Amino acid sequence: WDLEFQPLKPVCGRRSSHIAQFRTANASLAQARFSVPLEQLGAPPPGCLTFVIQDRGMKRLWWRGHDVDASMVLVFPMGSELKCASGTDFNVHTLSYPDATIEKVAATIELDLAATRRQREVFHAPPSLLEPIRARLAALRDERATAEHVDLLAILGALLPCWLRAANAAKGRPPDVRARSRALRMSL
Repeated sequence: WDLEFQPLKPVCGRRSSHIAQFRTANASLAQARFSVPLEQLGAPPPGCLTFVIQDRGMKRLWWRGHDVDASMVLVFPMGSELKCASGTDFNVHTLSYPDATIEKVAATIELDLAATRRQREVFHAPPSLLEPIRARLAALRDERATAEHVDLLAILGALLPCWLRAANAAKGRPPDVRARSRALRMSL
């Protein structure tokens, strides 16, 4: 990760952040929790596709031009950058997978990802998908835990079909004019 954080309010002597990072042969995993509002700028790990799982307690987040809530999975396309405004409830896990790992898992579960690679940066995931993933990731709150305690390939295998369904469902739909208008107002 290449990140820069700018507090949007003064920090008053309390612990305001927690960041933990883990790496395996097949993926990188990070957990970030901030209790102060921040502007976040930067880039995810190069050469990787990164999924972001938000904590169920998060309310709203302005992320890469999208107004998102905790029921959405965020996706950093390869080569993308981060621009985000987060609140005092920011708590996420990021899962970054190299292309070879994505291709291997997609082939194992017989998915063709060619059409989705650069389309969907956010998608809704049902609680039946998100809650088991969150439970696996919660194991990392134990300071003795390692990324091997969490089956990162199984998580990728669960996320990929949901991402593909979201990309296919969006084809042929007109753009969300309200989201476009909000983005224009924020940029002016």
